[in-house]
Formats: sequence, C-alpha cells, structure tokens
Amino acid sequence: MSAHFDLLAELSTLGATVRTKCGRIVLRAGSHPIPAELLERVRSSKSALLIALRDTCPGDAEDAPRHISASSEADPNRRIIRWLNQHPAKSTPGYCVFCGRPETPDAMVLPFGTDPDHVWLHAECWPAWQEMRRREAITALGFEVTAN
Repeated sequence: MSAHFDLLAELSTLGATVRTKCGRIVLRAGSHPIPAELLERVRSSKSALLIALRDTCPGDAEDAPRHISASSEADPNRRIIRWLNQHPAKSTPGYCVFCGRPETPDAMVLPFGTDPDHVWLHAECWPAWQEMRRREAITALGFEVTAN
C-alpha cells in the first residue's frame, strides 16, 4: 500500500476531508484538529496526493494536450491511476462501499475521492477497498500479477 493512501486514511480517521482544486490540495479539518506533523506529511506528499485524487480543474481536462514521454506513458502505475479515474466506483451515501454496512455512531462512513466521484467508506475499510480497486484495474488492463 502506498504511503499517500495511508496518509489519506489517517486524515479520514480525524474526520478531515481532502480534495484538489486546480492543482492545489484543499484540506479541511473535521471534528479533530490536524496535528502539525500530519500537515507536514501532507505538504511533503503533495505530488502523490494530487495524482491519487486527480485534479478536476476545468483547465486540466482529460483531453487537454499533454507532453508525456514514451517511458512515462508506459509506466504501469500511471495507466492504473488513469483507469481508476476513468472508471469511478459508485456508492450509496450512509453505507460503506466495501463492507456494505451502514454508518453508525461508532463507525462513520466518510467520503473518499473528489466530488462528484467520491465513495463512502469506513476509515478501516479504505486500505482493503483501495487494494481491491487496484487489482480490478490491473485485471482490466491485462497486466500480469506476480507474487512478491
């Protein structure tokens, strides 16, 4: 699991929301303040977070011309991220998209992703759901999966 996904999960447990807007990360604290150490980790992970959350600024439209080298275009991680962004998951507000359980006072479901394509998850379900989505993209793209 990538460190930036762990960072997003840690922020969600505090009730914080993260999204992007025109190349910037928009971070909103939830019911708990965000510790300074965690804010510094967000700053140092900005590039990875922007890729993970995919900026939705109109000037950054998918069909806009991009200068991508052949080697970066062939990068499997870029292809996986592109596939995930082109095939957003759908979920029902108030229910975790991974485990299907409803929100309760002891287990809140939180929005992950960017509007309008965010999904609702329990914070503890995020890592397993993200891994499941990644495997879905790998299968759809026809990549070979090898054991580590």
